Amino acid sequence: MSNKLFSLLFGLCIIIGTGCSDSLSPDYQEEGIAEDSIDSLFRFIHISDTHGSTVTIDAVNDYCSIHKCDFIILTGDVVPNKKIVESIKSSNTDYLIVPGNHDAYENEGPGQFGFRSSFLDTINMPVSFPDKKINYWYRDYEKNGKTLRVIGLDQFEQNSFGNTPGLFAIMTQQQIDWLIHLLEKSSEVDGIVILIHMGFGNSNKGQRDTSNHNEFISELASSYNNSYDFYGPEDPFMIPEIIEAYSSGNNLDKIYNKGTKYEKIVRTDFSKASDNFMGYFGGHLHWDEVEYLNSFPGQLQCLIAFCGYGKGSNWNDLSKSDFDYNFNVVDIDVRNKNMQIVRQGAKQTITRNNRSSISFPLY
Repeated sequence: MSNKLFSLLFGLCIIIGTGCSDSLSPDYQEEGIAEDSIDSLFRFIHISDTHGSTVTIDAVNDYCSIHKCDFIILTGDVVPNKKIVESIKSSNTDYLIVPGNHDAYENEGPGQFGFRSSFLDTINMPVSFPDKKINYWYRDYEKNGKTLRVIGLDQFEQNSFGNTPGLFAIMTQQQIDWLIHLLEKSSEVDGIVILIHMGFGNSNKGQRDTSNHNEFISELASSYNNSYDFYGPEDPFMIPEIIEAYSSGNNLDKIYNKGTKYEKIVRTDFSKASDNFMGYFGGHLHWDEVEYLNSFPGQLQCLIAFCGYGKGSNWNDLSKSDFDYNFNVVDIDVRNKNMQIVRQGAKQTITRNNRSSISFPLY
């Protein structure tokens, strides 16, 4: 099926609403969203792991041409090509993008430095970068006097450590210092979301709640016992512990990976506790996992299933053909501190359950 024909059919489904599973239009008064929260609510689209495919990107663009969204996040393993660049540039809604491991150093990706120069700069991503050849950034969105700060992290700065292929998560001291400094200036914004590629909550590290079987966790992988969520030389607790210090006001003075070339000195000087962290958004697993971290119960992470052609993983429980897309519509109410996620596209699981919507309080 051509992209043009696919887009036309998708648009017709939304317009005429003839039973197509994609015609759902989340409204502000569904369960979990307070009726008085419209002026403090931010809506965005979450996709990840497109792996060179425009099947979901095209569907998202069509959706945003009809439904108002503040921005679109694409959380890594884009594997950008000419079609992806053209599709993103054709959108009237901002795309906010962070690299995945495939983008950073594997053969099909442009590499750590090329991701910025040959992709992010090409699409003119509207964010504030701290420097050239840097893939991490932030962007503030304002609505009705409320501000949502979006922070995009680069977990794959491997070229900065001597081009060490095979390593996954690795961040420079420069990026950690930048993040801490940015958080020091973030207590007055109404909400903060952080974009990552790999999540922090694998069961080997004790962060996956394997007894939790909420609707937005893969039925095939809810107790998957490996370190695929996050591995490499970086301490997987470093970022959550920084956010915990920011949220609690209990400052950190700690050395991670002491004595190695990956050593990080983390010293925070947060003047007070801040309650505006809303959650992490990522992918990498190729299956859905949306839950709080065990050791950090105030930290919600939302990892979305593969958004390219096909299922992308034996642990993805969605009934999904090569041409099916999937994306999440996320509503964050920064006043009442609530998040609602509504699935679009492929949402029926192999057991015929529907991954339709879910809400979480934000602590």
